[in-house]
Amino acid sequence: MTADFQAISGALASPGITFSSDATSGLYLEAVGDVGLVSKSLGILINSSVFSVSAAAVSAGGSGYVVGDTIVLTGGTAISQAILTVATLSGSAVATVTVSYQGYYSAMPSNPAAQGSTSGLGTGATFTLTATTQYTRSVATREGGGSVWVRLGSSNFIAGLMSIVNGRDFVTALGASNVTTAIGLSAPPPSSYKNLVIKVTTNTALTAVADFVTTTNGTAFLTTALSSTINMATTGANALDTGSIAAATWYAIWAIAKADGTTAALASTSFTAPTMPTGYTYKARIGAVTTAAASAQLMGTWQFGQRAQYIIGLAQTGSTYPTPGTATGAIWQTRSVTAQVPSTASEISGFLTYATTGGTAGTIGVSSNSSVTTFERAQFYNSYFNTNAATNSLAYNMVLEGTAIFVAGANVNSTVTYVTGWMDNL
Repeated sequence: MTADFQAISGALASPGITFSSDATSGLYLEAVGDVGLVSKSLGILINSSVFSVSAAAVSAGGSGYVVGDTIVLTGGTAISQAILTVATLSGSAVATVTVSYQGYYSAMPSNPAAQGSTSGLGTGATFTLTATTQYTRSVATREGGGSVWVRLGSSNFIAGLMSIVNGRDFVTALGASNVTTAIGLSAPPPSSYKNLVIKVTTNTALTAVADFVTTTNGTAFLTTALSSTINMATTGANALDTGSIAAATWYAIWAIAKADGTTAALASTSFTAPTMPTGYTYKARIGAVTTAAASAQLMGTWQFGQRAQYIIGLAQTGSTYPTPGTATGAIWQTRSVTAQVPSTASEISGFLTYATTGGTAGTIGVSSNSSVTTFERAQFYNSYFNTNAATNSLAYNMVLEGTAIFVAGANVNSTVTYVTGWMDNL
């Protein structure tokens, strides 16, 4: 040949260069610089570029948003849409956002980009996006906007491994894939987390954040970041699952997620089966909070990992820690702690205060069961002698064997039991 061999550009459905035995397979030119390969009308591009969102600025704030709402964008030619998280507000309008999922596009949305869906109730926000080129000289699918991984492999292994990755990162998706069995991996257990923090902030609100939390729909798993504010005066995602906040009630705190990776938090009286908001199918319990006995308002607690503690002066936690009552006498007295720790607590911590009677040595004890013959042989005890009947205290931390602890005190005026916190058996 002494000159270029040229063909028509063709198209995905009719390649410019084909075969006599198969006109649906061959080569075509998608655009200048983008060559396409086709087999039975399924195509991929060579030397293409895929774009992602590296930053997003608020163009219009809209209304009805809360911090932690996730916003899935719309527009462009998307392999998977980017997801933004509301970071700060101006009233109920979005002030700033973070990019929680960068998305993948063969053509970016036009600025300002609009909201496609949200985990909350907000509407009207638009955003000016900054794009970055994720791949050059890459392979990108031309089949209906799907991810290349969906169609590259012909084996069941590749199909099982990659079919769920569209729209989420590989590590997140891997736990839900049947390939975990094929390659000998175990799926991450639900409620797995890193840097989990749950804090009551007001009488009806709390925040739940974590670097990641693993949720499940019963068969598949998602591992996603969590940054939510739960408003217990409302219902839905980032709120109560149903009903109204009530007094003297324990609420399980759940991380919940949609199949596309959108993640929120939920409060529910159910510690096993919360009522899930529309579209949310993945869940994992991550903690518990309670309301005051006399009002439908939260007790002030903080939780780091599995350990939770009452915070003096926060919300309805007053100037003293909650108490299951007092005890007098050298015989074990049962004190229920169902109002002070959740049913899922594996450990309880606190302290006892007591005052000795003048001129007599006093002994107090606290135990997780009443099987010991005398309270002096309990797991925790202390003695104090003071002719001035001064008040003293004894700290305790022990595994719970049931829903009560047992307290006694000899030669003391009274023994008051306080609960400072618990360990949640997640």
